[in-house]
Amino acid sequence: MDKFIPITTAVAIWLFLVKECFEWGRRRKNKSNELRALKTLIYEEVKANSRPFRDFILFYEKLINNEIIRLNIQTSLKGIFIDYEDSDNIDKKYFFISKHSSKIIEKYLLDVSRVDQELTSKIIDLRICIDHFNEFILGGVEDCLGRNFKNNLTNELVKDLLVKNKLVIEEYRKLCNSVMSYCNIKQSNPYMI
Repeated sequence: MDKFIPITTAVAIWLFLVKECFEWGRRRKNKSNELRALKTLIYEEVKANSRPFRDFILFYEKLINNEIIRLNIQTSLKGIFIDYEDSDNIDKKYFFISKHSSKIIEKYLLDVSRVDQELTSKIIDLRICIDHFNEFILGGVEDCLGRNFKNNLTNELVKDLLVKNKLVIEEYRKLCNSVMSYCNIKQSNPYMI
């Protein structure tokens, strides 16, 4: 009789193991729900940044390929207004671009790092590109406009600035698409630039 554990001890151990199994399942589900919520928040922030960025990319590609025949860039309190005509000459094109947000990324970076290392790496790189875009590209365009050069010289300075930042612009575009694709929790196609 000394070789067996008492029935009450065996039942207590069995109940403890059952409870731990349920707790493990609950923690796993909570982690999954947390990751899903974080992906949704990040996807929506990157998507909101991507809508005006898509217009900027179209403009940028036409500017680099010398397809723009008329360009007017103005600053306002909220950002930069660009209107232009290209060699297609169909009609005027214009868009407004302002600094891109990274508030959600900053706020939830530590939470993301606890649940998804791959996403953490992507959003850290994306955050660096957002900062570069806001400070150096948009800031540089605003600086060119603030110097009261003749319009043609300003346009050339803007073009030179964008050409010098080509790698960053392309990397930013790839990262936006990569993060939106990774964070898309719906079965539909993610928004892409």
